[in-house]
This record gives sequence, structure tokens and C-alpha cells, in this order.
Amino acid sequence: MAYLSPSETALFNQRRSKLRTDYGTGKAQNQFERGQLDLDYDLTKRNLGSEWGRARTHLPGAYARGGTLNSGVYQRALQDYAAQRGLAFEGAAREYQRGLGQLGVRSTAQSNAYTSGLNLIAAEEQARRAQLAASLQGAKW
Repeated sequence: MAYLSPSETALFNQRRSKLRTDYGTGKAQNQFERGQLDLDYDLTKRNLGSEWGRARTHLPGAYARGGTLNSGVYQRALQDYAAQRGLAFEGAAREYQRGLGQLGVRSTAQSNAYTSGLNLIAAEEQARRAQLAASLQGAKW
């Protein structure tokens, strides 16, 4: 087995270290963004709950004043309210899931880049060792 010079070994180790640092930084950023995404989603759900709760409380008043509280018109308004409320929460959930998907894709890409980077360095190191071994073989009698 051919041995690399200390400076070559240091260079390969430095490249590995940079890959580890970049990967760790990317993971930390993804974790931070995941936390922000969770907080934003929770806040959105809370705000939607308050907004739609207030709207629901005020809904019967308009129909009571008009004398149509026990009519099919009010029942239809309740159905519309429920449908619109559902769509609002569904939209928030869809945005949250989209954000999670983007983080998952980014995390997978970072993991793949890290692994392929390490494999590339190992292959280059192995090729350099083979090159040194061949030159030593040629130097023998």
C-alpha cells in the first residue's frame, strides 16, 4: 500500500471536514426551517379558528333580525360557512404539507451530495495511492 504525504492526507481530510461542516449546517438550517414551518402552521390554525369562530357567532344575528333564522336560507348559510371554513383550513394544511415536502427534498439532496462527495474523495484518494504504488513499482529494479 502506498502512503500519501502528510500534506496530501491533510488535503483529503480538509475536504472531508468541509463536507461534514456543510452537511451539518444544511441539517441545522432544515431543522430551523421545520420549526418555523410548524410555528407558522400552528399560528395560522389558531388565527383561522378565531376568525371563523367570530364569523360563526355573528352569523345567526343577521338572519334573526331578518326573521329568517328558522328558514332554509339560514341553514344554507350555515352550510356555506362550514364549506368555506373547511376550505380555509384545507388551504393552510396544503401549504404546510408543501413546505414539509420542500424540506424533505432539500434534506435528501443534501444527504446525497454529502454521500457522493465522500465517495468522490475516497475514489480520488484511492486513485492517488494507486498512482504512487505504480510509480514505486516502476522505480524498482
